[in-house]
Amino acid sequence: MLKSTLYLYYCAIINNLKGLIIGNTIGMKTIQLRNYINDSNIDQSANDLYMDLISNLNQQTKVLLVIDNDTSLTSSFLNSSIGQFLDNYGLITFKNLISFKGSRQQYNRIVDYINSYNKIYLTP
Repeated sequence: MLKSTLYLYYCAIINNLKGLIIGNTIGMKTIQLRNYINDSNIDQSANDLYMDLISNLNQQTKVLLVIDNDTSLTSSFLNSSIGQFLDNYGLITFKNLISFKGSRQQYNRIVDYINSYNKIYLTP
């Protein structure tokens, strides 16, 4: 009886570990960028995203940032969210925290923004 109970306990632990290794969404928060875009108050929307990124960083939770093709990414929004994060925590922390999914066009827009930002502000 004890042997079978230990075996079941062992199997449960192995399955949990497999979930942690295989299930990329475990320990990862999905953020839909469109939920942060608010045309009436772009600065507040950008600040909300920035604060969520900090919260996930403090909790050591990775972020999957989902970007739709119809999401409008203004320079003001990027400066007040991603730019501010880069200023305060650096490019390496940003890369370790955030993954992207979605529109190739919007992904390229963010990558171009980060590369330009890196050249202008982050390199000595």
